[in-house]
Amino acid sequence: MPRTLAAPAAALLLTAAAALATAPAARAADPALLVCTGSNTTDFTPALTLTTQSVTVKDEALSAACLNSDGTANATYKTAYWNETASQNLSCVLPSSTRTGTRNVNWNFGSPTTSVFTYSLTTTVVAGQIVQTCTGTITSGSFSTKSAKIIVVLSPPGLGSCLLTPLTTASGQAVLEIGL
Repeated sequence: MPRTLAAPAAALLLTAAAALATAPAARAADPALLVCTGSNTTDFTPALTLTTQSVTVKDEALSAACLNSDGTANATYKTAYWNETASQNLSCVLPSSTRTGTRNVNWNFGSPTTSVFTYSLTTTVVAGQIVQTCTGTITSGSFSTKSAKIIVVLSPPGLGSCLLTPLTTASGQAVLEIGL
């Protein structure tokens, strides 16, 4: 039976605020062109255990709201969906790793409009949450050549949960920023 963990939205906001606080001062003068927020589900195969092992990680995110830099709803890019499957060395007690990858961001629930995001991913634990940070560039499609970032915040598996039940699924919040 899969074990699902939900990450509170407040943790996502705190993590995003911490990331912005450490950014250069020019960040305030150059906000993202588009910010999409939503939910993320991550599946682990085989399940995370106490032992670090090669794990296939499937991330799937759906954003129901994309906003312009002034906070208004974007009329063209209303929703975003992305998914990816990749391998990483992970465990419940040491979820830190890095890798590179590519994700297709599909816009507006089934529209043929896509952005290809090429990135470097770092998975860390911040304030008791597992944080996946993808930074890179939109390499083709909508927003081509723009910088982008995806931040996913998941509840940590922790030592206690893996002692009893290996972790197969974690859920949380996701934010996509384009044109930083």
